[in-house]
Amino acid sequence: MDLGATPAQALVKVLLPQLAPAILAGCLLAFVLSMDDLLISSFTAVAATPPRQKIGRHKQQRLKKPDASYSEGYGDRGYCQ
Repeated sequence: MDLGATPAQALVKVLLPQLAPAILAGCLLAFVLSMDDLLISSFTAVAATPPRQKIGRHKQQRLKKPDASYSEGYGDRGYCQ
């Protein structure tokens, strides 16, 4: 405004260069704190859920072919082909 600058020029040439370090520091601080919350919640959630290996084993057992005695009534078609 003084020295003949318009408000837009004053913003771009004076204010933004002075505020840039503070804006960057605020962004980094917000990112670090949010990553901290994410890590804490992921560590505590692991203890409350069953391990993925047990889930995978259960799915494999469920998808196995049935015993021969069970599929005898189906003839050549079988239960799972």
